[in-house]
Amino acid sequence: MLLNVLLSLLLMRSLAHGGLALANSLAISLEMVGLLWILRKRWGGLEARKLLRAAGQQGVSAAAMGTALIIFLGVTSSQGGLTQSVGGILLSAGVYFALSALLGLGSWRCLAGKRAQLKASQWGSIVHHP
Repeated sequence: MLLNVLLSLLLMRSLAHGGLALANSLAISLEMVGLLWILRKRWGGLEARKLLRAAGQQGVSAAAMGTALIIFLGVTSSQGGLTQSVGGILLSAGVYFALSALLGLGSWRCLAGKRAQLKASQWGSIVHHP
C-alpha cells in the first residue's frame, strides 16, 4: 500500500489521472509477484509453464477485447453515450469470453461450472424443501 501511495504521488505529477492508474497497476503487479514467490516456496512450486500459458491466453483475449472495443467506439462515435457504454460492455465481454472459450482457458470452464452448481443448488432447494 505504501508503494502504491508513493508511486501515485510520483506519477500523478507528470501523468495526472493516468499516473494514478499506472501507479496502482505497478504496485499490484509487484504485490502479485511477491505473493507468487511466497506461494512457490510454501507449495514447492507453481507449475510455471501452465501459469505462463494461461497468462498469455488471457493477454491474447484481453488484447482482442481492447481492439474490438476501440473499433466499436470509432464506428459508434456519433451515437449517444448510453449506446456506446452498453454496447461496449456487451461486445467486450462477448469477445473476451468467446476467445477465452476457444483458447480453452480454465476460467471459462470454472464460470460454466459455477453456473451449473448454481442451477443444481436452486433445483435441489426446490426439491428438498417443500
